Amino acid sequence: MNEKNEEINKLIKKLLRQLNKYFKITLDDVKRSILKHSVKLAEPFNNFNVALMSEIKEAFEKLQQNILAIINTSVDGAISSAEQKLIQDIQSHFSKIKNVVADYSKSDLMAIVPKFENRPLNHKAYNAFINRLNNGVSLSDRVWKITRQAKSVVEFTLKSGILEGKSAAEMARILSESLNNPDKLFRRVRNQSGNLETSKNAKLYNPGKGVYRSSYKNALRLAATETNMAYHFAEFERIQQIPSIIGFRVVLSGSHKIYDICDRFEGEYRKDFCFIGWHPLCMCSTRTIFLSDEDFKKYLQTGVIKSISYIKTIPEEASAFLKSKSDKLTEIKNKPYWLRQNAKIVSDVTGVSMEKLAQGTKSGSITA
Repeated sequence: MNEKNEEINKLIKKLLRQLNKYFKITLDDVKRSILKHSVKLAEPFNNFNVALMSEIKEAFEKLQQNILAIINTSVDGAISSAEQKLIQDIQSHFSKIKNVVADYSKSDLMAIVPKFENRPLNHKAYNAFINRLNNGVSLSDRVWKITRQAKSVVEFTLKSGILEGKSAAEMARILSESLNNPDKLFRRVRNQSGNLETSKNAKLYNPGKGVYRSSYKNALRLAATETNMAYHFAEFERIQQIPSIIGFRVVLSGSHKIYDICDRFEGEYRKDFCFIGWHPLCMCSTRTIFLSDEDFKKYLQTGVIKSISYIKTIPEEASAFLKSKSDKLTEIKNKPYWLRQNAKIVSDVTGVSMEKLAQGTKSGSITA
């Protein structure tokens, strides 16, 4: 595993621990409320205990706030980690080319290559990324949708339990299982012919395409994806400020096993291509590409880097793939963030106008 993935994995492991903690707190609060109000559980669901439902609503509102806070903290940590890693990469690169810079004093060198640590953050770009809308939906709204999903599982469990005459203690136990493993609640069953079919519970509860039944898994997926994207976005913003970085290379994760878009898009990219991951939970990483020793020596002598020194393309296979999907690109309603962020480059590659890339006519996806 490379160092960049190690940094991201550390952040995600921390996310996992925090999400576990707050989901457990919420579950314990809900279970206590159910047991507390068990006297009225026999009432029809539509006339259900108002105090109980109010307490459940409050518990999930707290969960929503906690998840949002966790993600925001993790995003800040990812930005900081990305910058520190890039500083290390630059320092490591300079240490490897000591023979090139040996004739220059530190003050002369820093006059040509301004000290990276002192360069100001592009706060406008960071804020735009953090506050961006994902197909018209804010991060806060996406977190709210996840907690609403968890709350609906609680309500579904209570309603089913009341109809089946289960006690408050039984429902509290089932609730623990269903929130942690909702597939158990929505499992397939055998019909009279002995064939497996979707249970009544599963038919009644469908969270939608591309969404886990588990609100915990959806929360982890969202938090991990946001953290990963923030890391890469911070890295992208910083390399724009370093003249001696001429591009970067996207490489597959060591744990990558299934052939997908990541395989198609592996390779060297121009530095203004904004890589933030190809799909949710994408674990591809990047390697910065510096000027050759000879070109760097010329840069030290003149303070100028010729345009020809920079990578100006994206990988051939990625270009061919995008061209083959040019018609489909205009049809995708919910376009991936990397496509929207790189609309100009994709337009240059495919010939599809930026206006068409910014609009969609029906749902779709880009697959390998």
